[in-house]
Amino acid sequence: MPPPVLPLPPPAHDQPLPAPLPGAGGTRLLPGVPYAAIPGVRPLELDLVLPPESGDPVPLVVFLHGGGWQVGSRHTAGPMYRGASPTPFERIAQAGIALASVDYRLSGEATFPAQLHDAKAAVRWLRARAREIGIDPERIAAWGES
Repeated sequence: MPPPVLPLPPPAHDQPLPAPLPGAGGTRLLPGVPYAAIPGVRPLELDLVLPPESGDPVPLVVFLHGGGWQVGSRHTAGPMYRGASPTPFERIAQAGIALASVDYRLSGEATFPAQLHDAKAAVRWLRARAREIGIDPERIAAWGES
């Protein structure tokens, strides 16, 4: 008799959010949260930096790292902020604004406009999970550097 067929777990981007880690000034950090799964591509992740718990939905800034779509990482706001404490991301969260720093496929992985599609997918994921994250899905802005 063949073994029973078990359902596959839901994709990582559908999993419950992890417990937040403590950040500077009462901020809450959720690093490496998957937001998209594209066949044949590394999982796309984002780092969430949330304000101290308030009970009310907060606005959100989506950060896109610089590098001309070719290089860079969601982990930093750029070289001028290297070693900053608190980080610019934590400072924004301390001001009551959530921040999501998102991965996107670099140009060596996919041609433009894939990077834009990835950023839009991140916003769709954030809006879909807004209540769980504690953000206002109608108050989302973009910020980037290059």
